[in-house]
Amino acid sequence: MNLRSPASCILATLSLASSAQAEPPIQAEPAVSTSAKAETVPAEAPPPGTRGTLALTGGLVFAGWYGLAIAESYAYPKAPEASSLRIPVVGPWMTIAKAGCAPEESGCTTAIAVIRAVVAGVSAVAQVGGLAVVAEAALLPSARPKPPPPKASVAPMFSAGPNNVMLGVSGAF
Repeated sequence: MNLRSPASCILATLSLASSAQAEPPIQAEPAVSTSAKAETVPAEAPPPGTRGTLALTGGLVFAGWYGLAIAESYAYPKAPEASSLRIPVVGPWMTIAKAGCAPEESGCTTAIAVIRAVVAGVSAVAQVGGLAVVAEAALLPSARPKPPPPKASVAPMFSAGPNNVMLGVSGAF
């Protein structure tokens, strides 16, 4: 190919320019101390806002099951350790230890005592689980939102050979 004629130079430039791609712009990383580098968030971290949702969910689970324990304490006030159900987390465990029918309870059967113990046990486990979810939310790393990509980028192009020099501009819009 004769690169001395203007038409051949234009054809050579167009053929090379159509296959050339600009490199993405290099963004400088901000200076970070070594202690901050150790606290980086892993790539699989949940999106922002997850902490609050998780804490709210754990709090609602805890409150719901604690409310059930309080309701049971007022539904069966003469049951052994019924007032202990009003103590969060440990109250249901104390009630399970003394499960049964009190002598002053009329109409109490073994089935009712077992159902009360099961409800107290489930409430105890669920209250601990709700608090564990709240603790998880407090310790959960969350990803920072990624900045939006640049709207446009322009990069210069330069190519030199033994018989030609090309200058150009490439960009993404």
